[in-house]
Amino acid sequence: KYPLLPSLASGFAVGGSEGVGIVTERGKDATGLREAKVGDVVVPVKANLGWWGEEIVCGANEVQAIPLPSGSAHLEKLATLSVCFSTAYRLLHSVDPPLKRGDSFIQNGSTSAVGQSLIQLGRLR
Repeated sequence: KYPLLPSLASGFAVGGSEGVGIVTERGKDATGLREAKVGDVVVPVKANLGWWGEEIVCGANEVQAIPLPSGSAHLEKLATLSVCFSTAYRLLHSVDPPLKRGDSFIQNGSTSAVGQSLIQLGRLR
């Protein structure tokens, strides 16, 4: 059983909860805290928006604009931003007993995106 089911209003669903995109159009009524302008780089803040498709249509509150200096990042590297750090955060905060400042943890697969996120978040503790 899937915890989050995509909408099947169109008769089919496109997978993908992680991705990165560039805003190409903006609806005239699009408002919200995460307002993105045409040309902005965005990542999802909501699961199951169909990010594995060529294009998606979504609400302004379903994406977060990422401010980037010109030429500062490869878009494909940003695609994991919304999933890897949240996965690492949940891993660090689901340990029983909870980790305290100065505690150590063992982490396998440190070259993966989640592994790199764990290392960075662990250093902040």
